[in-house]
Amino acid sequence: AYYHIMEFLSSTPPPALVPTAPVATCPTTLDFSGTATGSRAVMKIAAALEHSGPSSRLSRLSLRGAAVGNRGAQALARALGRDGAAKLRALDLSSSGVGDAGAAALARSCCTRTGSLSSLGLALNRIATKGAAAFVDALDQPDRNRALRSLTLSSNRISLRDLCLIESLVD
Repeated sequence: AYYHIMEFLSSTPPPALVPTAPVATCPTTLDFSGTATGSRAVMKIAAALEHSGPSSRLSRLSLRGAAVGNRGAQALARALGRDGAAKLRALDLSSSGVGDAGAAALARSCCTRTGSLSSLGLALNRIATKGAAAFVDALDQPDRNRALRSLTLSSNRISLRDLCLIESLVD
């Protein structure tokens, strides 16, 4: 069963990503790529993810080109630490207007001991030195979660030196 997207984005409060449908019919992938959803809609998606609980089957979420911005990225970062995001393995926020503040929030949440995200796409955003530094700090912690195996930061305003350092820490 796929959600009626406009109903989902306009509902208040946002529904859980695990509605009353049987678990077997809940989606494992949501793709909002190319939709101009904006940060308010992304915040609703994040809230729904937070409240979905451990029975959520969502493993892939793509908001590529969806005008997520820093506020949306920060909301998603908060959701990543909740039970509803426990099975989320891939998050694509490429080309979605994420800057340093959003990148810093994502860096902190992806590398916590409870994080399950293995792939994070942040290419073609507005991430610069401060966002890169947040990833370096988070990835360089000895007790960090090692689930994150793929981090795409190409075509941002990050120096080659910082990109190489981040790459070495992800491996």
